[in-house]
Amino acid sequence: MQTRPHQEGSREGNGATPRSLLGQTPATNFIVGLLAINAFIVLVAIRSPERLSVERIWSMTLLSTRGLFDGGKIWTIATANLFPAGSPLGLHLLLQLVILLWLGRAVERRLGTIDTVILHIGAALFTSCAFLLLDWKGVHGVLGGGTGLIFAVIACAAVMAPRERMLDGVSLPVPLWVIGVVLVALELAMRSRSHDLPVVTPAELWAPMGGLAWGVAFARLPLGLDRFRDHRRRTDWRRRQLDGDTRKGQSVDSASGR
Repeated sequence: MQTRPHQEGSREGNGATPRSLLGQTPATNFIVGLLAINAFIVLVAIRSPERLSVERIWSMTLLSTRGLFDGGKIWTIATANLFPAGSPLGLHLLLQLVILLWLGRAVERRLGTIDTVILHIGAALFTSCAFLLLDWKGVHGVLGGGTGLIFAVIACAAVMAPRERMLDGVSLPVPLWVIGVVLVALELAMRSRSHDLPVVTPAELWAPMGGLAWGVAFARLPLGLDRFRDHRRRTDWRRRQLDGDTRKGQSVDSASGR
């Protein structure tokens, strides 16, 4: 996955100081830090003598239909995508962090920081909306965890560079879109067999597909700021080209009519 020229850390011959890989991906680093910090907070609360402390955290951060419409907890539309709905220990959290640190950074270097922020905000909104649509009857389900954000990153990377076989200097055994499908299936399998929740409802399981749909749309359409500007520039160039061809045709017609 190639980066845009203006996003590279340095260019040959311009004397610029090379930036580290971490410096190129502030949005992804921020999301990784939030997930890790929130997981630590939940872990400490779970292991505290008073279990009520973690119940308070979950009631104020996880999204539920009743909590949103009856309790007015609008902020949970965003916070539910950053707080784990159970014990944060295990391979599931590790897999999510690895995906963000690997694919997430590559996507941010391709899109830029602003568009990456838009990607994650849209993924959180679409995931939460998908959960509310699936749980419209108000079943006792809650949405938690960053799976929707992960799905958006995977989908965006796979759609932008589906046949990519080299990513951040690592040779891929199969095209990137195949790896994306495998990662999505693995995430869903871990989510469905999660030991964090006693029962995983269909709304909790399939809500992250909203983030997946947003990631596909974001990669295909000029939804980001930079991509919108590029689209406008291309559209303006084509319009000027068509106008020039039209004027040339009119000039030829007028000349032939004389």
